[in-house]
Amino acid sequence: MHLARLNDEEQLVLVGLLKLIARADHALSTAETGALVRLREHMGLEPWTAAIGRAKERFHSRDDVLAAAGAIADQQSRNLIYGELYRLAASDEIDRAEARVLHEVAELWDIAEQPGMTRVELS
Repeated sequence: MHLARLNDEEQLVLVGLLKLIARADHALSTAETGALVRLREHMGLEPWTAAIGRAKERFHSRDDVLAAAGAIADQQSRNLIYGELYRLAASDEIDRAEARVLHEVAELWDIAEQPGMTRVELS
């Protein structure tokens, strides 16, 4: 499954969750910026821009984003979105705040460890 195949709601949730990861450590590294540019290219500029605009209108808090994420039912979409979140966080060192977001999403979506995508623990 590719990012361009996510429906509008899934794209919206992806962008909202990416924002949570990107802002978790209060800094956007060069590696994270590069990862976001890659995501924009894979999703397509028009859908990316539209999702960002919708996210600004709809998400006013972390809880808003997580509530919308909870409504995503398709497990393939969940796995794809989580994988992108993990790649963004891992583009530089995953810090505790980013790990917390990853953990919340993994718990919400019942995402288990996958080869090449070790779940980050909060210890």
